[in-house]
Amino acid sequence: MSTTTDSPRMWTRDTLAEHLEFEFITKLRDAQGSIPSERFLSESLGVSRSLVREVLRGFEQRGIVDIIPGKGAFARNPSQSDLVRAMHRSFEARNSTFADFAEARETIEVETARLSARRATSEDIRSLSRALADLEASNSLVERAIADIAFHCLIARASHNQVLTTLFDSISAQILGSILRSLADGSMAFRDTTCQKLVLASIIRAEPNAAAEAMALHLRKYNSLQTSDTDDRLTQIVTDVLQRTYGRSVSLDELVAEAINHYSEENENGRGNGQ
Repeated sequence: MSTTTDSPRMWTRDTLAEHLEFEFITKLRDAQGSIPSERFLSESLGVSRSLVREVLRGFEQRGIVDIIPGKGAFARNPSQSDLVRAMHRSFEARNSTFADFAEARETIEVETARLSARRATSEDIRSLSRALADLEASNSLVERAIADIAFHCLIARASHNQVLTTLFDSISAQILGSILRSLADGSMAFRDTTCQKLVLASIIRAEPNAAAEAMALHLRKYNSLQTSDTDDRLTQIVTDVLQRTYGRSVSLDELVAEAINHYSEENENGRGNGQ
């Protein structure tokens, strides 16, 4: 497989990435084959090794190659979690604003609520019911936030649409951060679960339009009460609370995964006990 071109080419990071992905990543992915060395690519394409290295590191961050020191870079099939992390990093790199995420949430979550009312299984409904019960019962800021983000993630999963679920997962860490800051602000309005109850009731009754309307109302109320997403005081409060709760630094992505695993494991345990 040759990488030479008919005439000299002025490579940029983007054009080099596009070329290497087409020539190697997509063709070697299933076999998890080795990508040519930095030196070979640099010499054959007439580009600096530092630019080749930068592109390969970008592939690694996207989860489409594994770089093994002393052995090279190997193409791989990215998992859903790889894709979510890559999208998350992209949002951060682009300095996405609260308004951006608010609009994305309304676009994604209104539709996932609608689809969930059509497609939710009895297991989906049990998980949602437990998350909402924990959300109402908890007095702990962190536990409440985890139950809150779990409720929304579970609705996305109950839509049984993998694209929508992945899109929601990609912004779930930012949403959790927003929830934590909102709760840290101390407003009782953030403790009102009326809209979430309406969403769940509509899903249980299999009423798609009612579920979508209830979710839209919930998001409008939530967004209207938000403080600045760059409030350093609230961000520091959240950091301190998480440090005290876990005794270590913990990422928002880790907490989202914990939230989903918690309710998934409860379902597994329930089936194991014959419930």
